[in-house]
Amino acid sequence: RCLSDWSSDVCSSDLIQITDKGIGMDQKDLENIFKPFYRNSLALKYPGSGLGLSITENILIQHQGIIKVDSRPGEGTTLVLSFSTDQTS
Repeated sequence: RCLSDWSSDVCSSDLIQITDKGIGMDQKDLENIFKPFYRNSLALKYPGSGLGLSITENILIQHQGIIKVDSRPGEGTTLVLSFSTDQTS
């Protein structure tokens, strides 16, 4: 599967897409979500430590993968995890 705004090397990857209908995030939050312990002000009323996306990104980097996020406040968030299918590295 290939997302239209991704490069051709990502199109040769295995993808996992996760979507929720939660509180969503604005652009300012998206710039910070991979920082350890970061939580936006709307998320503070929900349980969590702010480590999940930081850990996920680091695991993907170690495996030559990437993570892409699309989110809109009040509409939810979609995360796409791309794992390289190239077994030579």
